[in-house]
Amino acid sequence: MQNNASENIINNTDEIIENKIQNLENNNDVQTELEQAQAKAAQYYDSLLRAKAESENIRRRSMEDLDKMRKFAVEGFAESLLAVMDSLQAVVADNSGNIDTMKQAIDLTVKQLQNVFDKQKITAVNPAGENLDPSYHQAISSIASNKPANTIIEVMQKGYTISDRLLRPALVIVSSGL
Repeated sequence: MQNNASENIINNTDEIIENKIQNLENNNDVQTELEQAQAKAAQYYDSLLRAKAESENIRRRSMEDLDKMRKFAVEGFAESLLAVMDSLQAVVADNSGNIDTMKQAIDLTVKQLQNVFDKQKITAVNPAGENLDPSYHQAISSIASNKPANTIIEVMQKGYTISDRLLRPALVIVSSGL
């Protein structure tokens, strides 16, 4: 009987040892899987950091490009105004006293400026006789007239648009009706 008990203890001990060994092997497998998962996580984290840095670089470059566009957007317009300025300075510097020559020079300067406006798609808003449109006209006064109410009687100052966007409303006097 003692032999039987000893054998049971030995068998149980062998079983316990085998279980411990199997647990250790399982732990080694788990450890290996953990190390692989950690390596993959580190790789993903590195990819994330690189993508974040790249998006930040793109954002920074875009902001720099926008700043440059804002700074130099008026360059073409300013350059086209230089000829107008030269003409105006020539008129001012003219000491001949000849009114006809000055008038011709001013007329040519106005044509130069109109060419600049045409090139830049700047158009005058001159609404005489039209109905008041608050998105393009600003009524500064109203007078009694035989015209229907809110009809523009007189344009005090032209308005201007650039590519259909209002730069300045026309200052107008409107009819208040009869």
